[in-house]
Amino acid sequence: PSSIPPLSEKLEASPSLMCCCYLPLNVVIIVHMFLIMGHNLPSTMCEILQALICNCIYRHTKLHYPNCGVKSIRSLNEIPPCVEKAFQHLCSLAFEGLEEGKVVFTEDDIGQECDRLSLLQEAMSFEVAGTSLKYNFLHLTIQELLAAVHMSKMSVEGQVSTFLKLYHREQFSAVLQFYAAWCNFI
Repeated sequence: PSSIPPLSEKLEASPSLMCCCYLPLNVVIIVHMFLIMGHNLPSTMCEILQALICNCIYRHTKLHYPNCGVKSIRSLNEIPPCVEKAFQHLCSLAFEGLEEGKVVFTEDDIGQECDRLSLLQEAMSFEVAGTSLKYNFLHLTIQELLAAVHMSKMSVEGQVSTFLKLYHREQFSAVLQFYAAWCNFI
């Protein structure tokens, strides 16, 4: 219908989205979100990533847990019970990985029984001793947002001490920004 603003108008109204459109993959993701979100788009980077993560988990759950009965996932606070434990594990892995400066994980790091919820991709690593599987989050910003979600689930005292510990570590600046944005969602 003509009453629905076209995608181009939505993008022009959202500089944070427009700046993501330099990569074709990002454009595909934004168009997909525009279609599944009823011609609406998130307006902040935190909202964009949350929508992307929710969509990945929803599609994964629908495929691998059809009896879970999930109709949609609109927020990371609405993770279905059938994958909640795996989601919390990935948030913890994201946080601990960043603490240790890791973006690539081994099977020992993630655990052999870990459900990756379509948020971790695997790649074959060729080493002198042979080959092995390595894993990484789909994008560093996804790892950073999941780390922020992990921080938000800590006790208040844990959040404060973690924030103070990480405040001056430059590699955690995005995590702390996502943490601040995420705390506004809760």
